[in-house]
Amino acid sequence: MPIPNLDGAEAVRLASTLIEITSSVTHGAETIDIFTDLAQRCVGLLPVSAAGILLRDASGRLQVIGASNPSAHLLDLFQVQNDEGPCLECSRTGDPISDESLSEDGPWPGFAERARERGFSATYALPLRSRELTVGAL
Repeated sequence: MPIPNLDGAEAVRLASTLIEITSSVTHGAETIDIFTDLAQRCVGLLPVSAAGILLRDASGRLQVIGASNPSAHLLDLFQVQNDEGPCLECSRTGDPISDESLSEDGPWPGFAERARERGFSATYALPLRSRELTVGAL
């Protein structure tokens, strides 16, 4: 995926965010706090209303590790508990996923219904990688 062109202010906000997140890691912040902060900051940096982060645990199962708000957290829990949703597909394939209609006949009808109930009209998932390994999804 190509890096988008950022104007000066956007580039400064992105760089500042990455520096602040890195600083919290090096100063011993709790993992869940770091990823919750990251999810909340994604909402400020990206054209989205909510964000959640799923990461693989030591046994390879996806776990909810951070969310920008309770609705995102609940949708991520639904994905993990029901083995259905964009982040699960994204983490399996390693490809970005989007569904801009959340229709009943889409690939994840249960997820789409719950997302619509919470006021969402689209969903996007981006793979999180460590080197060549997909370790989760945003």
